[in-house]
Amino acid sequence: MMQNTPFILTADHAGIDTQGYRFYVAGVKVDEKPVTALAGGKISFSHPGLPRGTAVLEIAAFNVDGEVRSALTATFTGTMPAAPANLQITAAP
Repeated sequence: MMQNTPFILTADHAGIDTQGYRFYVAGVKVDEKPVTALAGGKISFSHPGLPRGTAVLEIAAFNVDGEVRSALTATFTGTMPAAPANLQITAAP
């Protein structure tokens, strides 16, 4: 994925025995939603984008007894410049 590109991370979940969901980036909680945010068996979190590099993205289901996380490792890349075009050769003066 390109660096600084907004993205949505989605996970499937039944919502059973669940109070809510947390979204972590590199181990830091960035968002939390109640179980009522579960729609059609899916929970989604949006993010404005990450800088170049590799990051671990996690979604956790939690209740009063604790939380359980699922993780995805994603690599965010830079943007290559366009190649020079219309190359020409002329005699030097």
